[in-house]
Amino acid sequence: MAASYSGRFYLKIGFQKTVLMGVGFLILGSVILWTTVSSPNLFEILPACLIMGLGFGLAATPIIVAAQASVGWGERGVVTGTNQFSRAIGSSVGVAIFGALANTVLARSANHSALPLEAAVSRVFLAILVVVVLTLTAAFFMPETAPDQADEIR
Repeated sequence: MAASYSGRFYLKIGFQKTVLMGVGFLILGSVILWTTVSSPNLFEILPACLIMGLGFGLAATPIIVAAQASVGWGERGVVTGTNQFSRAIGSSVGVAIFGALANTVLARSANHSALPLEAAVSRVFLAILVVVVLTLTAAFFMPETAPDQADEIR
């Protein structure tokens, strides 16, 4: 739902502000997930995932369009392919890193209760929050608007 509206947002307020709005939702959703680890409840986790979905939807489209707008027409296919490839590699490596974090915590525990699992999930959710904050930092370096839209938006 948010992805379908992100195009309207970035045309009105620019790439950077739309991505920052999306990252704001991602931070909120990540904090909610991280703080609910000790008492998981479907009615807390579901809204957190919905909020994160809104964030991803708002951020994804302007990121790819900003990358495409930064090059000429002859290079847009390369930029789009590189962006998609980077997202796929980042997702694969991210899942591996988060899985390794969880497995490290679980392997150190001989306790067969829910506590080691809670600690492992908490560490993964904290790592997700760190990645989202790094994404926020990167969002400040992206262009506010496309070069050809700068006059229209301001």
